[in-house]
Amino acid sequence: MLPTGKDYAGSLTDVVPSLLASIGVESFKNSLELRGATSAVLVLVDGLGDENLTAARGHARFLLGTRNRRRVLRTVFPSTTACALVSLMTGETPGQHGVVGYRVLNPVSGAIVNQLTELDLAPPDWMRSRTLAQQATGAARVFVVGRAKFADSALTRTVYRGAEYVPAESLAERFEKAAVVARTPGRLVLVYASELDSAAHKFGVASSKWTEQLELLDAELRDLRASLPSDVSVVVTADHGVLDVHSAEQIVFGAGALTQGVAHVGGEPRCLQLYLEPAADIEVVLSAWQEAYSQVAHVLTRGQVMEQSLLGKVSDINSERMGDLFVITRENVVFYDGRETNTAPQRMIGQHGALSDIEMNIPLIELATGS
Repeated sequence: MLPTGKDYAGSLTDVVPSLLASIGVESFKNSLELRGATSAVLVLVDGLGDENLTAARGHARFLLGTRNRRRVLRTVFPSTTACALVSLMTGETPGQHGVVGYRVLNPVSGAIVNQLTELDLAPPDWMRSRTLAQQATGAARVFVVGRAKFADSALTRTVYRGAEYVPAESLAERFEKAAVVARTPGRLVLVYASELDSAAHKFGVASSKWTEQLELLDAELRDLRASLPSDVSVVVTADHGVLDVHSAEQIVFGAGALTQGVAHVGGEPRCLQLYLEPAADIEVVLSAWQEAYSQVAHVLTRGQVMEQSLLGKVSDINSERMGDLFVITRENVVFYDGRETNTAPQRMIGQHGALSDIEMNIPLIELATGS
């Protein structure tokens, strides 16, 4: 199932450990061989897949400049922001840290928890791993620059434990504050940029709205690099890529054989996680989904997902959060539960969460000094 035959520079989980090592923090390994620096700025661009960037190369001339060092990494699966952000900041895969999808079952409460917006409903030990910011030793300090509305969110409190949050609004303001913070040696500064992902969900990556945001990002990155001394590195990466799925390609299912015995539908449109009722026959539900949709999706049991290490090595306690069945799209389609009263998600165009190269391949770009 997983793409083969390609060489990748590494994983999203390697980025922060490599950056910490590159600025001299002991106990971390620079597996990505990033250049040494006194401090570093990491720009995490939500939704900027490597293939998305390549397709829009004319709108990112600075970012794709030949003097910059660009490589391809793999993000984690499911290729969704919650999983990726936690993996970025812990250096571990979803099977290890426990954030195993977008909408995940809390096996204690029996409720589905949205990992982006409802982590305050999860127990304090929901994330099983310490963050890399908590693990950093010596004089090293980790900072996160993001919009003020995210400063006290449950996701921020979970993902960025041990880091200092610096609120700033516009992209330009975020980069300005990051530059100020990064001028002090021994600091890793993460800047979170959500604008591209928002534009993709609403308008699609093929839209002029998306390319306008990419052009703005490109210009601001040029100014950020120019504003910093050469001994401060600037690295750009992403959490996942995005592909456009229009309404004609939506598969809306409802009551019937597909949901018979299904207690909860979790995951997200390109990677459903089906949680079955205790008395349900998993083979019956599996067969129903395979018969209906095997041409457009992989329908796998939890055991098969674990055997293929799609979420990395999964601890027993984290496996309880995973769906009994995974429906992973392999064509340009999405799945929606037609029984849901909130149909707003069906207006989204840009989608991600599955295993395609578009969704899984992300760039790693070291911006050259003097560009």
